Amino acid sequence: MKKNIILHSLSVLKLGLMTAIALAFLLSANQSRAAVGDTFTDDNFTYTVLTEEGTAGTVSASQQSESVPSGAVTIPDAVNQGPVTYSVTEIGNSSFQNCIGLTRIIIPDSVTIIGSYAFENCSSLSSVAIPDSVTRIEHGVFNRCEQLPPILFSTGRKILVRYSNTNVATEYSIPNTVTYIAGSAFQKCIGLTSIIIPDSVTSMGDFVFAECSSLSSITIPDSVTNMGDYVFYACSSLKSAVIGHGLNNIGVWTFYSCNSLTSLVLGDGVTRIGDNAFYYCSGLTSITIPDSVTEIGEGAFSYCESLTSITIPDGVTSIGQGVFNGCEQIPPILFSTGKKILVRYSDTNVATEYSIPNTVTYIASSAFQFCDNLTSITIPDGLTKIGNGAFNECSSLSSISIPDSVNHIGDNAFGNCRALTGVTIPDSVTEIGRYAFSGCSSLKGITISSGITSLTEGLFSYCVSLKGVTIPDNVTRIENRVFSDCRSLTTIMIPDSVTSIGDNTFAGCNSLTSITIPDSVTEIGEGAFYGCSLLTSAVIGNSVTCIEFGLFYNCIGLTSVTIPDSVTQIRNNAFYGCSSLTSITIPDSVTEIGEGAFSYCESLTSITIPDGVTSIGRGVFDGCEQLPPILFSTGEKILLLYSSKNVATEYSIPNTVTYIASSAFGNCSNLTSITIPANVTSIGSYAFENCSSLVSMTIPNKVTAIEDYTFKGCSSLTGITIPNSVIRIGEGVFQSCSSLVSITIPNGVTEIRHALFYNCSSLTSAKIPDSVTRISTFSFSGCSSLPNINIPDKVISIDSHAFADCSGLSSINIPDSVTIIENNAFSNCSGLTSITIPESVTILENNVFSGCSSLASFTISDKVTSIGSYAFENCSSLSSITIPDSVTALGFFAFRNCSSLEKVVIGNGVRDIPGGFQSGEDYYGCFSGCTNLLNVVIGNSVTHIGSYAFAGCSSLSSIIIPASVTHISGHAFLGTSLYGLLFMGEPPYLEPNSETSLPDDLVLYYIEGIPGWVPFTWGGFSVETWLPDPWILEQPLDQSVTAGERVTFNVSVNIWSPLYQWFKDGVAIEGARAASYTIQAAKVSDSGRYSLRVTSESGSVTSRDAILTVNKGTPALVWENPQPIVYGTALSETELNAATDMPGAFMYQPWIGTKLPAGTHILGVTFLPLDSINYGMGFSTAILIVEKATPEITWVTPAAINYGTALNGNQLNASADVEGTASYNPGPGTLLEVGTHTLSVTFTPEDTANYDVASAQVELVVQEESEPPALSFEVKEGKLILTFSGGKLEASNDLIHWNPVEGALGGTYEVELPATGKTFYRVAQ
Repeated sequence: MKKNIILHSLSVLKLGLMTAIALAFLLSANQSRAAVGDTFTDDNFTYTVLTEEGTAGTVSASQQSESVPSGAVTIPDAVNQGPVTYSVTEIGNSSFQNCIGLTRIIIPDSVTIIGSYAFENCSSLSSVAIPDSVTRIEHGVFNRCEQLPPILFSTGRKILVRYSNTNVATEYSIPNTVTYIAGSAFQKCIGLTSIIIPDSVTSMGDFVFAECSSLSSITIPDSVTNMGDYVFYACSSLKSAVIGHGLNNIGVWTFYSCNSLTSLVLGDGVTRIGDNAFYYCSGLTSITIPDSVTEIGEGAFSYCESLTSITIPDGVTSIGQGVFNGCEQIPPILFSTGKKILVRYSDTNVATEYSIPNTVTYIASSAFQFCDNLTSITIPDGLTKIGNGAFNECSSLSSISIPDSVNHIGDNAFGNCRALTGVTIPDSVTEIGRYAFSGCSSLKGITISSGITSLTEGLFSYCVSLKGVTIPDNVTRIENRVFSDCRSLTTIMIPDSVTSIGDNTFAGCNSLTSITIPDSVTEIGEGAFYGCSLLTSAVIGNSVTCIEFGLFYNCIGLTSVTIPDSVTQIRNNAFYGCSSLTSITIPDSVTEIGEGAFSYCESLTSITIPDGVTSIGRGVFDGCEQLPPILFSTGEKILLLYSSKNVATEYSIPNTVTYIASSAFGNCSNLTSITIPANVTSIGSYAFENCSSLVSMTIPNKVTAIEDYTFKGCSSLTGITIPNSVIRIGEGVFQSCSSLVSITIPNGVTEIRHALFYNCSSLTSAKIPDSVTRISTFSFSGCSSLPNINIPDKVISIDSHAFADCSGLSSINIPDSVTIIENNAFSNCSGLTSITIPESVTILENNVFSGCSSLASFTISDKVTSIGSYAFENCSSLSSITIPDSVTALGFFAFRNCSSLEKVVIGNGVRDIPGGFQSGEDYYGCFSGCTNLLNVVIGNSVTHIGSYAFAGCSSLSSIIIPASVTHISGHAFLGTSLYGLLFMGEPPYLEPNSETSLPDDLVLYYIEGIPGWVPFTWGGFSVETWLPDPWILEQPLDQSVTAGERVTFNVSVNIWSPLYQWFKDGVAIEGARAASYTIQAAKVSDSGRYSLRVTSESGSVTSRDAILTVNKGTPALVWENPQPIVYGTALSETELNAATDMPGAFMYQPWIGTKLPAGTHILGVTFLPLDSINYGMGFSTAILIVEKATPEITWVTPAAINYGTALNGNQLNASADVEGTASYNPGPGTLLEVGTHTLSVTFTPEDTANYDVASAQVELVVQEESEPPALSFEVKEGKLILTFSGGKLEASNDLIHWNPVEGALGGTYEVELPATGKTFYRVAQ
């Protein structure tokens, strides 16, 4: 409807804009919409969505897990979540259980159901308003709510909610306004002997009169149409019961253990008697079941040991198993009234043969169960139904003929008939129950009815002698475990009618030698041939698309399997342990191969896997020792396996490979270097797992995702280059890479996934890009060397254990974008000294900072509403904490064992200070074990102080209890030094025996005029009015600071305008005469004991000694990671540029002028301050990346050549400034076409650790071939005259070494004829 409204209101706009805005509205609405089963919180309640339709729905309400309600609570009738308004219709099971501070509850008219134990043990609950609209109240709702009225009704007295077992009356008549008796209403009212239920009652809940052990009789009026389960459970004195005609169902266990019941009348409206309804009614001697009954549940009359007579009408159509177990007094052969039903044939009968009368049409469930003597039974032709377990455990029954009148054989009907050798199931049978012939260990053959369309679960399981069976053509389904453990079954023909074979159908058939699955079968279940050890061949039909999990698991004899082209998936462990399989061809249709699919196929020497496979699971070839040590797919696009048996330390993956399969290099502990070609686009999970010698890795630019656990356990990996193409890094990719020092995550990654850097104990630097929105569970857990980390502004969630056990983490920046910090996120970050939580975080979850033993201060923002259990447990350096008014819930043990905590201020939002328990000598309470706690301020909203809340706070000597506190639980102050409690209001309830946990000399003080206080009325302690003598309410706290920090000691007292004097080490401090004393910039010499003397007209008092420890300061060094430099660049002040705010000297390692090799280096600096008294040395590190240098190539553009001239050293003559090898393209000897060509050279340096491969290009002109060179000569006047064209004139003395002739210009050259010798001339182009 909202969509239509929006479209109408925008009708003047163009259609495109209308659609966009409407879609945007719907998307935003859906994003905040909760689904059925989801939970959400609102105003201290948790709601579970029950139904939803459009903008309306229903929810179940319960207390918020971290908020224990107290006082008066009103449950709302509706709550909004996003665009949906939900009606509150249920109060969930155990929803307010153990809310001991709850005094009153108001339930709205919208509620119809109150779940079991909803308010159990709400020991202070004295008032509850339940509307008449409630239709069901489950059992145990108000167990141990002793403050409630002894008889409790709904607002209009239509529901009798509770009749307390504290009532002493023996008889009770329920008022005739009541229509519904709630669950457990009278439970355990052991004094009641008689109760009258009026005709107004129509419905009764579960356990209504359970354990009313004195109740002697009961009449259920005809008006009652619905009665729950366990209603008279263990009413051991109940002798007679009359069930009215309106009730149609007697629930399960209704009269269980009513062992005095001798008279029972069932109304003729009853149609069903539930399971175990009269179990162990040992006094019942006879019973008549009315004709209306059609169903009797399992064990309904079990162990009615005195039962001698029972009348069962012929109209009963279903009798459960074990109905008369233990009923030894009834006739050994029992029929229904007209002998249509054979109800029971007792196992006490000694006959070996029995013919069932011709009148019988139905053999009831368990009728012949455990009849060990029977060897033969004759079944009459008129029989139509054999019930569940009818002949179960008839271990001597060797043969049986089932007549063709039978159409139904029940579950386990012939189960464990171990002597049965053969059975013919007639064609009339259309339904056979589960496990009907299971355990018939002598059964060798069976004929199955042609009327059967499904072989049900476990039908012939454990028929260990069954050798063959013919499955009729009508069967379409063979369900789970039908032939499991038929160890003699050698062959089986599956007809073309079958379309589905279930899980474990032939599992354990270890004589089966071959199997052919027809083309009609589209589905074969998991483990269908599990453990068929003699199975040698298997042909799978052309309709199967998936080889399921463990299909041929441990088929150790399998040598041949045909996988059809229809198969697209081979699931986990499909051929695990097929140790005789030598070769297998996987068709081109397969795209997915699951984990361990061929693990421990120990004889496998050959496998053909197509290039089209896109997903290969972990450990596919584990234990396949006969496979080639390096295995590829058909076109070498997939590297499937690089065996750990390879001893090489380096390997270059061929350029054809585009996909490295999961576990391909698993456990290759020899490999130190792997080169991945640029064509690789995908790397599978666990691909390099436990390559413990692998030092570095470069991932090519075409890879977009690094799958789960790819480098897990690569303990020598120090660095890795991840390209910006990667947008997803899976779970645990670098888990236990204990040598990894630094990492930069590409900008496209949006989530730091589960356990990504788990136990990377050497990681000191991790750069998280701005694109990340979530830091998942355990992502940095155990990164004990990580000193700090910057979380980008887009992160909204830091998940549980994300930084747990990062013991080196000293600081962390959490941006305002973060709204969720989950449990244990920073637990055991023992080096964390301070942290600021943004106001966007409203819940501090369980254990979030537990074990942060160096955390000295923490500010809880006024946006926080809840502090979880154990949130700050064992934060042993935390000295004070202020809980703001916004916090309404404190978790159990939130500040337990904060041994340095001296001051706690609990705001005005908290209602309950949760308690706990004692285990040995350890206390478990909210503030238990805070041994230095001196000052506690309890907010005016607190109503309850729980047991052991302050137990073990051995320094706590006094405390003010506000007027709001109404309940103090036992042992709340056990093990404290309390000498006085000041109560600001009426005395709260003190649990019995709690005074034993308080000091004997405790004095209680109260303000004169407050009612309720008289001497010796509270726990037996001395009670006095509050005296005006000086009394220190807030003691000064010990402090440990760093030199230069500000120090303030504060004290508060109970009187106005006293005189103050501060002392240091017992000596008065001049001018220190105020309630506080401040040192603006502390020095080491200021360390000592500080105390305050307070003096008034009536006396004086001196505070405790507060110990001030001033530690040497550590200079704050600023040193950002420098920009990368190129190999060969000497370190300078550009890189070595640490700074601080005080005078002193810097010492670097390595020093200025050092030239570092390529790689990632940690630079260190030590700072020596001039003021060495108050400041120690400072240390810092920075990460410097030294990039590989690029060789400089010199290559002069060569002169043009004529077509037909081969490339040679005149053209290919590049040189570099470092040693290495040049490779030319095109190479020497190449003949080029006429035109301009680009020549290129790739130079590979010898020092590949510090130099990259370099390349260069020049252009070469190839000219058309000119006229051939010409040369002529003549001798004239003693001179040789040479005439030439087409080139340069060259001369030689040996026809080997040719040199240009100087001065040979213009095509003519003259030279004097030599007296002797030879000179050769030529023209060279």
